[in-house]
Amino acid sequence: MKKSRLIAAVLLILSSSVIEARVNFIEQWKPGIDTNIIGKDSYDISLDMTTSSDERLIDSFSLPAVFTYSPFEKAEFATSLGAASYGSETGVSDLSTGLKYNFMKEDGKQQPSISGEFGFVLPTADYRKNLGLGGIGINFDWIIQKTIRKVKGHLLIGYEIHTENPDDAKPGNEFHWNLGGEYTLSDDIEIYGSLKGINHAPAKINGQTIPASYFNELYLAPGIKYQSNDLFDFYFSPYIGLTDDSYNLIFFAGMGLKI
Repeated sequence: MKKSRLIAAVLLILSSSVIEARVNFIEQWKPGIDTNIIGKDSYDISLDMTTSSDERLIDSFSLPAVFTYSPFEKAEFATSLGAASYGSETGVSDLSTGLKYNFMKEDGKQQPSISGEFGFVLPTADYRKNLGLGGIGINFDWIIQKTIRKVKGHLLIGYEIHTENPDDAKPGNEFHWNLGGEYTLSDDIEIYGSLKGINHAPAKINGQTIPASYFNELYLAPGIKYQSNDLFDFYFSPYIGLTDDSYNLIFFAGMGLKI
């Protein structure tokens, strides 16, 4: 019942926008956390590639396209859909869609930046092939960022509720969090560091809890962003598993194209 572990390392991102846009729960493996809004009537298009192996050394892969659009000054919407594979099975991924709203923008003094997110994961993937959840996921995130001297610290706390699939099986709900920060090393280099945790509640079948089906993931994630010019940003981040339920290593590498 570990279907929710399909999403792993993001290896490639192509995005179009001068300001980085992200609904964080949709692009959860990208280094750092973003509370900002891309800007009214602006958009961002990205292509994310993910890959990983589970405890049985079965490879999984996902290649979704992500579209982000901001119709308001304080809000942006995002949606994600693409291809997915698990072992020898391949198909369409689940559809993720969500909203980020900025309640408070950092003022450079005492006031932090605070944003909230709300979204859904819709069961467009074939869950019998372990390509998706099989039911609906409902996600809530609360994010705070504050710059102290040259370090921008962040804390994300979120929860995802799962519904039953057509076989009356329900993956465990998830409590997830991310604590870390970023530092501007030079005009073209930013470095990141964070702890990321995902705590999975027990799964259920026909309303009955499956014993010992809960598990906890914890990762140490250093990262770096390199801006080569006004058009391209490059991201790199290994996720090092710190618990027996975590992947040993998840690797992220991304490229952003800004137009």
